[in-house]
Amino acid sequence: MDPVLLARAQFAANMSFHILFPTISIALGWMLLFFRFRWLKTRNTAWYQAMSAVTQCSLCGSKKLLSPQLGAARRNVHSSEKKSNRRVR
Repeated sequence: MDPVLLARAQFAANMSFHILFPTISIALGWMLLFFRFRWLKTRNTAWYQAMSAVTQCSLCGSKKLLSPQLGAARRNVHSSEKKSNRRVR
């Protein structure tokens, strides 16, 4: 295969991911905001369940993508909290 054609295909795939995933993230944020306001206004549990489902889907996706980084961040936060608690006492 021609290297230029492969480079163009790689660039197209890269750009499609860079366009697709931020768009989905922004849309999920607006959906959560809409579901939250509807739930606060009506107190209908269906809106709360919809909000919970979208939250779980978005968190599951981000946990799978960022699991090593999240684990490292949790360890750092817990260790700094323990150190700060020791100083306060």
